[in-house]
Amino acid sequence: MASNLLFAQEAPFANADMDRRIFMPRTLALSGNMTARINLNESMYFNPASSAHSRCMSIDGGVAWNKIPSIDGRSDTYFVNALDTESGMFGGGIGYAKRSISSGGAEWELRGVINKLMLNNRLGLGIGVSYLSYSQLGQKDNNLNANFGFLWLLTPKSIIGATAYNLFGDGHGINTRSVAFGFRQTFWDFFSIDLDLEHRFRKKINYGGALELLYNNGLMITFSAKRNQFLHNSSWGMGLGYVGPKISLIYGTMNAITAPYSFAHSFSLRVFF
Repeated sequence: MASNLLFAQEAPFANADMDRRIFMPRTLALSGNMTARINLNESMYFNPASSAHSRCMSIDGGVAWNKIPSIDGRSDTYFVNALDTESGMFGGGIGYAKRSISSGGAEWELRGVINKLMLNNRLGLGIGVSYLSYSQLGQKDNNLNANFGFLWLLTPKSIIGATAYNLFGDGHGINTRSVAFGFRQTFWDFFSIDLDLEHRFRKKINYGGALELLYNNGLMITFSAKRNQFLHNSSWGMGLGYVGPKISLIYGTMNAITAPYSFAHSFSLRVFF
């Protein structure tokens, strides 16, 4: 079965090009350093507890595209997500992404999360479930998997989080599972830093960080970097957008610092209710 974290191991571009979780503009802008952030629809793909603290309803959709150097091609992804965390009992959401590969491959993924706030709304717990179906070069397979995470507000400006990914494993067993830890600190209400560490059970580690400026007028600027030991490359990310009370427009990009270069771009529109 295909790994929930990377493109299928059997594919010719296996373990060489991209992490399939990172395609929404905020995730590209932050280079996937998402473990300790209060996120919205991104919680479908990263820490499933990260939207528990948001208390809103949002729907977004967008498109992403990136180069796949090992096959001299590209991937195009279309996605839509809906999230509702206004309930006092549980919050949750559902997301759908469809990806096509220029060499003839295609895949689609359906994801859902459910989360809960506890301990005076300081601790969020969440479970995410995903179903992935892919077809590449005549090979077809699918994967049912799950993630578990927590997000703890140490103070109003300091957050720690953790996520266990790919709990059910796949055809490659325990080696495709990983655990991520993150810390986020906010300064002066508009400037924040993120530090992330992800350990795969093959004893390979991803680590990275991000800086984000979010001004009162809704302007968002993000810079990030990551060393991905899974894919054997380093990358940088950048994002720009407007985050308003009713609508947000975000563009994100990420590119490998070391060859092969695999520029990725993404744009989304999000509406809040």
